[in-house]
Amino acid sequence: MGHLEKAGRAQGELILDEGTMPAKLQTFRRLAASLLSGAFVMQASLSLAADKLEVADTRQPASGLFYVALDKGFFAKEQLEVNVQEIDAGGKALAAVVEGKADVALVSEMPFLFSLVKGNPVRMIAHFETSGHEAALMARRDKGIAAIADLKGKTIGYIPHTGSAVFLDLLLKANGLSDQVKLVAHKPDMVGEALIKGEIDAFAGWNLLRLPVIEKLGSQGVILDQHGLYVHCWGINVSEAGLVEKGPAFEKFLKALIKAEKWTAKNPKGAQAIIAKRLGLKSSQMASIWKNYDFSVGLHKTVQTSLVAAAGSQKLDVPGRLMPDFFNALYPSILGGIEVKRVTVFD
Repeated sequence: MGHLEKAGRAQGELILDEGTMPAKLQTFRRLAASLLSGAFVMQASLSLAADKLEVADTRQPASGLFYVALDKGFFAKEQLEVNVQEIDAGGKALAAVVEGKADVALVSEMPFLFSLVKGNPVRMIAHFETSGHEAALMARRDKGIAAIADLKGKTIGYIPHTGSAVFLDLLLKANGLSDQVKLVAHKPDMVGEALIKGEIDAFAGWNLLRLPVIEKLGSQGVILDQHGLYVHCWGINVSEAGLVEKGPAFEKFLKALIKAEKWTAKNPKGAQAIIAKRLGLKSSQMASIWKNYDFSVGLHKTVQTSLVAAAGSQKLDVPGRLMPDFFNALYPSILGGIEVKRVTVFD
């Protein structure tokens, strides 16, 4: 188990025992090199069953590359059969992996963090979207709010145990407002309506929650953001058992997403159309939030920093409590074997 030290919290990075990182980095490099040379063979069955994956998805724009890969047949080109399980919450999607009902969960770092805290044997093999603008504050101008400073004395809705709650906590702390507002917990499907009805003055939420509210409020709605506070990472999460049983299938999965990434970079409007259709969005809605997403497959230091920030915000790093070993929870070997430069988390 790893732990957070004061210096690590101050810098937003995970501090490991002396000598641990170099050893692990060397191990990863050797694994990646052997994968690239074909000398490393994963302990997984090469049967037809290994080429099928059950994927739990929560229907968010962040899963965009997954939808593109499905639509363009990139999984089929990798000889991989994918069955999609649509699940309404990240925690439930990851629970499906833990319980063996799904092989992959496409969720943010928050469900991953809480699953690790519970001691579940889950691993992130890559993230395929990051965003510093997925979480933001939606407020009402007619409540006297036009800037972050105007939040003083206001009532703000939030959704517990989510990245948007972490963003709100960091935003309030950064602006000296933590004890200057009233916070009210809401469910995701209720918080937007609460703002529209005037029961709250603002709420912290993600893009899909804000879109219908923006349309209802029109010019009276305002989005408040602060760049660089918090970056969410949309991860590809699997179980330890899955790594042994379905390693080759996970490799095909990542290769298909990389194909989708390259196609999306060349055809952004085409990708927007695919994602909008999948999620039932208007093309104008998808276009309005497109700039908020960075669609790329990788495993970078961003995810480590975000996990540490989230743990601190959610008060998980209390004295005397051992934190999950975020370092070992990230599994770079599969992606590194495909393209080593996509893995920088240990650099």
